[in-house]
Amino acid sequence: MDDNAKQNVWQVLEQVLARLDNRLAQVESRLSQLENKDERPQTIFSEKRVVETAGLLGGRELLTSPVDNRIIRITRQPVCDNCGKALRIDEEEFSICHSCGKKLCQQCGITYTNTHYCINCLRRLLPLNKGSYKILVAVANEVTHASIISKLTKIPRKNVETCLTELLNTSLTMKKGLAIFSKVSVTDQGLEAIAAFREVYGSDDDIAQFDLELRGHLTKTYRG
Repeated sequence: MDDNAKQNVWQVLEQVLARLDNRLAQVESRLSQLENKDERPQTIFSEKRVVETAGLLGGRELLTSPVDNRIIRITRQPVCDNCGKALRIDEEEFSICHSCGKKLCQQCGITYTNTHYCINCLRRLLPLNKGSYKILVAVANEVTHASIISKLTKIPRKNVETCLTELLNTSLTMKKGLAIFSKVSVTDQGLEAIAAFREVYGSDDDIAQFDLELRGHLTKTYRG
């Protein structure tokens, strides 16, 4: 299903839910009137909130208690299927993983190539570990010598050379020029990968330290 079709499905669902909410509001108003008119007040309407199951957007329904015939309104609260945070569907503060269909809050949804993914699906689509991410960031900043990258990332030079080859094979980087005069640079896809995995690794302490060392190296290089 393409993005337009998915958007149309969500719009239809939102319209249906809006009509149901309006109908439920009418029923609640009528029930309140009945309670007020009763000579011996008793609870004939109650409300219960439950957490919605994974993959569903939530909603409301009316049930009749088999014990005392009370009407119970069940409100199913949609939550992020990754962290459990409550979602506000009406304000569109969520996204849907393109691969597995999980509902994701703004913190858990990651955009890659203009598509939303959860962390697990993103890693399956693009298995970029933390070391490879550092090396890709170095290349994006025109640091391409394996020995320098090794010093900045604390990754053995042999592993850096292997990773540089893998990044070329996955089209995250490319070579420009001929033979010994060629130069490695990051591709547009590589830049998108950096932006996506910055949300995955950006808060890690060793990434912060790497960023500092990289900036220090670039400052010395440009000054020289």
